[in-house]
Amino acid sequence: MNSAGSPPVTTAAPIHAIAASDPAGELSQAEAGLLTVLRIYCEAAAIAVVIVGLIALYGWTLGIGWMKYVVPGLVEMKANTAFGLIFAGWSCWLLLPEEPGTRRRKAAQILAFLVILIAALTGAEYLTGWNLHIDELIFRESPYAVAASSPGRMAPATVVAFLGIGAALLLIDREPWPRVRPAQWLSMLVALIA
Repeated sequence: MNSAGSPPVTTAAPIHAIAASDPAGELSQAEAGLLTVLRIYCEAAAIAVVIVGLIALYGWTLGIGWMKYVVPGLVEMKANTAFGLIFAGWSCWLLLPEEPGTRRRKAAQILAFLVILIAALTGAEYLTGWNLHIDELIFRESPYAVAASSPGRMAPATVVAFLGIGAALLLIDREPWPRVRPAQWLSMLVALIA
């Protein structure tokens, strides 16, 4: 217990370190294989998220409408959403190596903080009604865009999802209580929103 009477916050071993640091051979071959498959899946998912964000930004840069849509016929992906996806995917990818270095971890934390910052500023715009001029900072949205009550502004659900995923990335290896990782709960919240 710390001086405040609450249990100490510990840093749990990252999942990628569990398989690498199994000198006693406690993991079966099946478990080690499953961890390898999960690691490959996480890498592929992180790269896919970055690619989706880059395609959307490319569409914004060149004015190619179909590249701004994740699903044709729905609302286009806003530029801030694309940046948030790129930062989140890149942060996740930086956290995945066998032995993450301090520089990689710091870079991942900075990227996760940027995701939270984008979402927090947009959320403040929704809550206060102010226009902080971050929505069309880089690209201007067409005045004829579908469902553009606030041009360039990401949806409120996206704001909540980015707050959750950014916080999950910052807390990914934190375990304040035994067998409880806030990042897992935050990730489940984001999955429900998606």
